[in-house]
Amino acid sequence: GDGTYMGDGTYMGDGTYMGDGTYMGDGTYMGDGTYAGDGTYNTVDTSTFQDADNSTIASQDEITTARKRAAKNGYRASSPFRKARGSNAGRDRSPLKSRSHIWPLQSMSRDSLQDHDSLMSQRDLRRKSESGKGNIINGMLTRNSMREIENKQVVFDTFTDDPERGMDMCSFDYIPMPENPNDVVIRVKASTVSYKDCIIRKGMWSETIDLPAVPGFDCIGVVDNIGDDVNLLQEYGSRSGGNAAHYETLNMGDPVAALVQTGGNARYITVDASRVFKIPSGDCDSAQAACVLSSYMTAYQVLHRARPQNKFDTLEGKSVLITGGLGPVGLATVELALRAGATVVYATIENQYHATLKERHPKGNVIPLPLCPSLWLPHVKGKMDCVVDGMCQDGYESPRAALNDTGILVCIGANTVLAREGGPGVLGAPVSAMWANTKAGYLMGSRTKTYEVHDSFRREPERFRHDMMYLFGLLSLGKIKPSVAEKIGLEDVPKMHCRMERGEICGGVVVVKPWQKRRPYK
Repeated sequence: GDGTYMGDGTYMGDGTYMGDGTYMGDGTYMGDGTYAGDGTYNTVDTSTFQDADNSTIASQDEITTARKRAAKNGYRASSPFRKARGSNAGRDRSPLKSRSHIWPLQSMSRDSLQDHDSLMSQRDLRRKSESGKGNIINGMLTRNSMREIENKQVVFDTFTDDPERGMDMCSFDYIPMPENPNDVVIRVKASTVSYKDCIIRKGMWSETIDLPAVPGFDCIGVVDNIGDDVNLLQEYGSRSGGNAAHYETLNMGDPVAALVQTGGNARYITVDASRVFKIPSGDCDSAQAACVLSSYMTAYQVLHRARPQNKFDTLEGKSVLITGGLGPVGLATVELALRAGATVVYATIENQYHATLKERHPKGNVIPLPLCPSLWLPHVKGKMDCVVDGMCQDGYESPRAALNDTGILVCIGANTVLAREGGPGVLGAPVSAMWANTKAGYLMGSRTKTYEVHDSFRREPERFRHDMMYLFGLLSLGKIKPSVAEKIGLEDVPKMHCRMERGEICGGVVVVKPWQKRRPYK
């Protein structure tokens, strides 16, 4: 009647678990891994996790509940003693010999504990490890059953021109956990494959990439784990009277997007919290959400650079030219330009796809042009208010010639130059691509602008976050319609790199579904 359970572990009416590993009513875990109240776990021996108290590993829900209860009761990590109540009341525990932020109790996700009891003793887990049924790896308790965890990622350990030979599928029987206080572990639902991934894999990217590396520069997923300091900025902003909208609180299970340079083509990824964006938790399809991050964000911010200063969110009455109009960014730019009020949009694409583009826009306000600059320039020379060049076929000369007296050219074609080159130059990126960037950025005048999505995030993180939320809002309302070219599993990423380099993929974004089961060949 008082809620007391008797047996191997006793549940007292005040919320106290007694027995193999002690859970106190105030949120304190006793044993090898001690929960100190503010998110800090203390351990005596992180290599073996062996302790006389025979502590337990806890489910994620119990850990989360304990953290909230401990914070409410005012526990502090600075105390060297563990407070006890119930049967241990009045007896101070011995001070801990060491303090660690390894968080051994959070090293296993909810997925890996589905067929477990809510608590499993360290002794039992160690016994399984010695019998070959589990492992202790880098301070993380794991089990070998791939059906339980199934953590996979695509990896390349050397820069290579042959993705099918140079990229491997790696499987692990453990999942990552926060290594730094600002880390967020994401269970990935969708990521993408793009030309940029091919460029990075070849070693032609202008920034240093550490090897081994996992391809994929974005991802959509849910929060699986967070570091100690992830939510401190939000708490500080609220207490100091700042704009709390700039500080997002992240909780386990929150749907999020992340912008990274590598790491997306995996089932789990660890990302710094500054690169994680909360997204609406409605009925947004994860594949379409991946399109927003990989293509619509670039398209929206590129068009913003081309808008008149006194008309922030409109291209009303303007004529727009987009080179490479059937690629992922090209399609998104066409759609957003029409939404912003453009009168007519010209798009250069291969001749065989002209009918496809017209079918997508039956109103006749989108006009396909040949891909070759010498063929499309006579139709638009000196007439365009805005040109978005994603091809850089002749050093941006033809796009600039297409501008009228007040027109704006936005150059985003350096990646295409990199994709066309056969190999890296002395400094990584080929000289032609470096020259294209330098020319557009410094030598073509004030009416020529450049854009790169990671650079935009670094320069204006708040603007980037604002625009991202706006686009996800449009998606949740059905105001934009992302085009997904193909959905593939992780095993098909190397083959997709080959197809993309051969120019076989067009008409949308290639989305990787890391939990998708591979279909058997018939």
